[in-house]
Amino acid sequence: MAAFGLFVGGALLVLGLLGLLGAALALPAGPALIAIREGRPPAADRLARAVASAERLQRWGGSAASLSDLALLKLIQAEAGDIPGPERLQRLQESQTIQAASLARAPASTDGWARLTFARYALSGLDDASRDALAMSFRTGRLERAPMVFRVQLLLREWEALDPALRALGSAQIRQLTRYHARDLDALIDVYRASDPAGQEAILAALSDSAKDRARFERRLRRRFPNQR
Repeated sequence: MAAFGLFVGGALLVLGLLGLLGAALALPAGPALIAIREGRPPAADRLARAVASAERLQRWGGSAASLSDLALLKLIQAEAGDIPGPERLQRLQESQTIQAASLARAPASTDGWARLTFARYALSGLDDASRDALAMSFRTGRLERAPMVFRVQLLLREWEALDPALRALGSAQIRQLTRYHARDLDALIDVYRASDPAGQEAILAALSDSAKDRARFERRLRRRFPNQR
């Protein structure tokens, strides 16, 4: 499917949109978190200061939300383009550990499960651990736009290798993005246009199970992009 670098950029943008940001907003980490939420990855020095600030907060008894903020900052650090391989691996492992600790306190956090899925997937692909986190992301927030988009992005990357159960979940998620809000549908269209032909075909095949969903998708696609085939 799409190149991993493109997936990383899109997925991290979505992960930055998930949920409410935690108490770290009140500290020097705040500007970096806000920038991430607005789709503007912070400069390396600002990101390092934000991580240090969020880590200090934990020493004073941070919340589940502030732990998840720190896990997100570590993910952003890990996927910076100029980070050496061993340091990237360390940041991903730290993010995974921190996010798991956050989820131990707040196990119903959809954004937390999505962030843990990303960390595990970046470390070892779609293995049992990342599948478990992905399943929890489905269970805790099936119809929230940002995690829906993240799950579709990830599943499209692995579509040919998915077992029937995961493919069915992915197909249902694609259809759900057409049904409830124009912004959801526009998000699916953006994923479609960013996908390679195999990913686009997977989306169209999923929508073919519902004539109304496919017609709604194609009508909106033509309206936004008249020249799109």
